[in-house]
Amino acid sequence: MQVIITRAGDDAHATARQVADLGCTPVPAPLATRLAMPVTIPDQAFDGIIITSRAGLAMLDQAQRAPLLSIPVFCAGDASAALARQAGFATVLSAASDVAGLIDLINHTLPQGRSLLYLTGEPRKPDIEQAFAGTMRLTTLVTYMMQTARVFPPEALALLVDPHPVWLHYSQQSVVRAAALAAASPQPDLFGRARHLLISAALKEHVTSAGGRDITIAARPDQQAMLDSLLTMRKALTL
Repeated sequence: MQVIITRAGDDAHATARQVADLGCTPVPAPLATRLAMPVTIPDQAFDGIIITSRAGLAMLDQAQRAPLLSIPVFCAGDASAALARQAGFATVLSAASDVAGLIDLINHTLPQGRSLLYLTGEPRKPDIEQAFAGTMRLTTLVTYMMQTARVFPPEALALLVDPHPVWLHYSQQSVVRAAALAAASPQPDLFGRARHLLISAALKEHVTSAGGRDITIAARPDQQAMLDSLLTMRKALTL
């Protein structure tokens, strides 16, 4: 069973190793490059730091993180929380969920009017900024930008022999990017015939609108749940 991985950078390499460990064949097809942005850490006191993905924090170097380490970090998932702990943050809280769960965690932990630093990328969904408009003093710091590939990687297309490969999806932006580049590729039917494994039900509408029909949603919005679903799919093929 071939598995299409369109994540960027180290995330793609790590996922490919995990997919191979399950007995599947990873097909790396990076559709974007993560570019670090010039960042100046604001010289002000914050009551919390918001991280919706690992990349928001990972793109900061050690010197940039140093003045932030004593500030509580609020993470959407456990992978982001693990990275924050490894980076030396003393207080790390994980929603172990999605962005909606993260918003609830912050609202239940901090009173209104607190000052928050949001580490994020571009493009991004407006959920965090909309959720805290008028209730928190939010500073958004863009640490990276996603640069979309010009074409679907031809080397990945050349490797694909599975008529119905599994395609892993992690965000709305990545779904839109994947569908557009696949449609413009020498295999324009690829998105429609693939089996799509989503990290969250929030992505289903975007996959179906792009022509995806065979859809599986992970039991929880995290990488391990996606891998569990992938293993189940692989085992079903051997029955």
